[in-house]
Amino acid sequence: MVLSDDNGYDTALQNGKYNVTMNMWYGENGRIYKLYENDVLIDTKILTDNSPNAQTVVSAVYGKKNGTYRYFAELTNAFGTTTSSTHVVTVTKAAPDKPVLSNDNYAGATSSDKMIVNVMK
Repeated sequence: MVLSDDNGYDTALQNGKYNVTMNMWYGENGRIYKLYENDVLIDTKILTDNSPNAQTVVSAVYGKKNGTYRYFAELTNAFGTTTSSTHVVTVTKAAPDKPVLSNDNYAGATSSDKMIVNVMK
């Protein structure tokens, strides 16, 4: 069983909104999936046993602040419980950067001038 994530793949920014995916390529399928973040249970799903086919489960994670998050999963079936290795996700762009001000006043002040605030995340 292997965990992976797509943090930064959708927007090229590690912004605190991502999916953690569990793939089990061989063996007896799990019936119960549990995902832990920093040793706290955050997701549980009941699965269909379709052994010996591969099994994939996706957990949506969002609202994470800048920091490092550790994940591990458990798959349980009639034979017991298997635990994945720890998977680490680093969030670096959850908070917006400082705003940058600009304007469109290129020919002198007029009543239609606009102030523009650019904030990159």
